[in-house]
Amino acid sequence: MQLAVQPNLVERCVFEAARGDALLRSNYERQFADCHSHRDATRREQAFAELHERWFSELGLRDRIIGIAREFTQLTERVGRLVVVPAPGAAAQSAELLGSEGRYTVVLAVAPATLRDAAVFQYWARHEFLHIEDMLDPAFGYDREFRPAGTTAAAKNLTQDRYAVLWAISVDVRLASRDQAPCDVLSKRAGELVRAFGLGAPADGESIIQKLDAQGAWRAPRHETFLDWARHGLSIVEASRRAPKDNGATLRGGSCALCGFSTFEWAGDLTGRDELAQAIREDFPHWSPGEAICARCAEVYEACAAVRLGSRR
Repeated sequence: MQLAVQPNLVERCVFEAARGDALLRSNYERQFADCHSHRDATRREQAFAELHERWFSELGLRDRIIGIAREFTQLTERVGRLVVVPAPGAAAQSAELLGSEGRYTVVLAVAPATLRDAAVFQYWARHEFLHIEDMLDPAFGYDREFRPAGTTAAAKNLTQDRYAVLWAISVDVRLASRDQAPCDVLSKRAGELVRAFGLGAPADGESIIQKLDAQGAWRAPRHETFLDWARHGLSIVEASRRAPKDNGATLRGGSCALCGFSTFEWAGDLTGRDELAQAIREDFPHWSPGEAICARCAEVYEACAAVRLGSRR
């Protein structure tokens, strides 16, 4: 696998490293000034590029990338090129698998500050590379055409969010088992699970992660399984995410069975509202009128039901 690091990222990493260390800065500025001695513009630019490439390697940044990549068999054996480009910040960092069998390229977008911090980069890169490893692994069964979807934009977004959370949990459970993840990462993932599936508290998310881990669900992941869970929920999740009751009345701040958000305004009894129930089941096949939904979701699906009813007239 060939490694190509975008020159702009190389230069920024070297510059930031030199700026943060007085001894490095002195040596860098001296060598940088030497590059100006070349009168020919082309040779001068070449000297600058060689300077930054040399420093990038001497700082151990090239080996840092290669060392993590070599931990992943599918990645090193089936990907022809690993291209590393700068990301404008940590929130914009990503890894993409491009191409097809025999011509795969992985594009890693990383912030210079992340790459320069060995511990931060090691976890982040392993997390991203393990995603790529899953996509390349026939046992995972990744299918670009078989992606999270929904009949409405809201349903599609919810399914995508759930799928991403489930996959991230699986990745971090495996990294944690190798002592390659931060000690608090699974607690953070539990919070994401709570929000994605509309659970009551972080403890519910932690309990579900542990129960599914005991069943081996995270250690041998499958694309189709995660997609099914994202669309239809998990049995233990679905049992937990029904809105709580207090003497027959829905508690304020409970989670809506559809959007999963906490609400203080409920739709009320939906029994007998067949058109509304039918519209909801288009996006949530396993929903039943006994599961409380918020007033906003009821409003959205009442509009869907009205459109559907009008189209039949």
